[in-house]
Amino acid sequence: MADGSTGEDSCVMLLEMLGTASVTPSRQAARTEASEIVEKTLAQLPADYRDAVRMYDLENRSAADTAAAMHRSVGAFHMLRSRAHVRLKSLLGSASQFFTDPG
Repeated sequence: MADGSTGEDSCVMLLEMLGTASVTPSRQAARTEASEIVEKTLAQLPADYRDAVRMYDLENRSAADTAAAMHRSVGAFHMLRSRAHVRLKSLLGSASQFFTDPG
């Protein structure tokens, strides 16, 4: 998205893919909060990590398109994205820090 924002669905799907969240009815209500947390956490990443995650994972661009936009080979993009996911997962920590389970 041109304005730098991402949809709540994309952010939640990224959290699920990283293994930091599971979707239950009670957690569904936390979508906006999850989106805000992902955005704040993405802002902490180096620009190339942030761009790789935003373009590929949140904007659903192809690997080839993302790699070209970043002036990298597809292989280099995949390595960069992998490192970005490790850093993002580390920064996000446990899902319990932002999702509550009423019981």
